[in-house]
Amino acid sequence: MFRPQIKVLDATIRDGGLMNNWQFDLETVRTVYSGLAASGINYMEVGYKTSRALVGDGAGIWRY
Repeated sequence: MFRPQIKVLDATIRDGGLMNNWQFDLETVRTVYSGLAASGINYMEVGYKTSRALVGDGAGIWRY
């Protein structure tokens, strides 16, 4: 049953970054995004709301 009031959020890039320190190349992120869009996923979460200057841990760009 389709229920439009239910929204789906994917956190593949955000949570997957825990395994590789958010070192995803742009093509990987684009491929994930395209797949999610084609699947009808409503939201894609890619990182955390923080500043690289505050953390300074060498994580990739997808953490921020």
